[in-house]
Amino acid sequence: MSMDKSAIEAIAGLSAAKAAQHEISQHPPITAIVIPKDYSVENLERLLPNPDQFRGTFRTAVLSEFVGYIDGNATSDTGVFIDQNKMTAAAIIDMGSHEAPNWGKHKANVALDRTPAYAALIRLHDERMNQQSFIDFAEDWQDNVSFYYGSSDQNIADFKSTIRTLRKLKTSATNTSETEVGNFAANRSAMESIEVTAGAEQPPAGFLFKTIPHDGFEKVVFDCQLRAMPDTKEVFLKYRIVQLAQHQEKIAEQFRDKIQSSITVDGISIYIGNMEYQS
Repeated sequence: MSMDKSAIEAIAGLSAAKAAQHEISQHPPITAIVIPKDYSVENLERLLPNPDQFRGTFRTAVLSEFVGYIDGNATSDTGVFIDQNKMTAAAIIDMGSHEAPNWGKHKANVALDRTPAYAALIRLHDERMNQQSFIDFAEDWQDNVSFYYGSSDQNIADFKSTIRTLRKLKTSATNTSETEVGNFAANRSAMESIEVTAGAEQPPAGFLFKTIPHDGFEKVVFDCQLRAMPDTKEVFLKYRIVQLAQHQEKIAEQFRDKIQSSITVDGISIYIGNMEYQS
């Protein structure tokens, strides 16, 4: 008695399913079973009392919380990667190693927030502001601002009297003309000079802005040179932070040092850079 095509295919399919199930059974951690329909492999982890592995990402803006989480969960197979430019750090708790890699599904991230004063200082750096906008900025952060005349390390001015001087700023324009006549040509030019004055008083040269850039960091003193940008109608002001890049580099070094000195897990690997792992 000969078998038809469907019977042969069914027997072949059962043999394939049996072979596949036998292979799966040789690896007890794999919670899966072969489904006869289409002989697909389906993960049964969702039916177990507990998941096969921990999956989760802890996120915070507080450096001490990030370090505390690492100390409470990390092992010597954990990797920490610090991005000094973005002031962020990422820990792959279950990274494993080259010899025994892991899935890297348990992570922790920290992205530091700027303090309100530091955020305001950076946001308005090199921005053109009208007279009142700059005065509002200075008054909002008067506990952080110290105006100075001359060089930044001397001649610190009284805050309220300096604000009164800034309110008096006005522009004055002077027109001059020059004509040159030759045998075969005539050149004529006109120049307008605009000056910013505060009556008999001298405007400040700049200000020092003292602030903590991120919670838990050391205070930084920023030297801000004040510049007037006059036009014929009103005075505009802006400030330039002297050596801003160097300040930010030192802040980033604080960030790196705090992480490296605070993590107490033995054998943990800490790198400067970013890692894309098991993506």
